[in-house]
Amino acid sequence: MFRTVSSLAVAAACLMLAASSLAAEQADSGHHAKFRNTPPTPTESDKCESLVKQFKMQNVGHVDRATLETARRKLYYGEQKCKNDPKNGIKSINEAFGDINVKPRR
Repeated sequence: MFRTVSSLAVAAACLMLAASSLAAEQADSGHHAKFRNTPPTPTESDKCESLVKQFKMQNVGHVDRATLETARRKLYYGEQKCKNDPKNGIKSINEAFGDINVKPRR
């Protein structure tokens, strides 16, 4: 009988601990809910892809041929750098935007 009572006491203690842990987790989730529901920030490689797409969609009729060729070289270089070194890739792509006198969207 003693074993049955002690087993029930252990089970009850486990249930109480689980219930208090659940209550604490629910209370905490209300406090941090705004952080969990925010969309993930884009990575640098996502930014690279976005900038390349933006550049390719630009109207470049106002740019002379030599400047456009230089800008496209910088874009290609930046696109290749984005695979291994996104920070420098973004820098090169931004330089290409500067060559055609266009500010990229962020």
